[in-house]
Amino acid sequence: MFTLSSTPISGRRVLILEDDITSAAIISYQAERAGALVAACVSTIEDAKYWAMLYGVSHILLDVRQVGMTPLCLKETFRHLHVELVFIAGFDDWYDDEDDVEEIEERVLAYA
Repeated sequence: MFTLSSTPISGRRVLILEDDITSAAIISYQAERAGALVAACVSTIEDAKYWAMLYGVSHILLDVRQVGMTPLCLKETFRHLHVELVFIAGFDDWYDDEDDVEEIEERVLAYA
């Protein structure tokens, strides 16, 4: 699976952005097992921006396809909050076969 972040979340306050309640519960459980403090689970970008600012989270864990935006657009959306986005995917083909994965990763990480 392609990942854009390998930053450990142990000891970090995180927010989960997921519209499926079952998936959110699984992600929350796994994040807590990894030592993260889950501040909230939300289902919209607007809620994520609000709660991330309110709780001062360091990371937002989200399904890259769930929100309907590219990783680059998401990074720009949350740039002012100074949070790291951790993209979660339960599949290997979230990007188009024609996409240059290294180029996408470099563009996204350039906003870090």
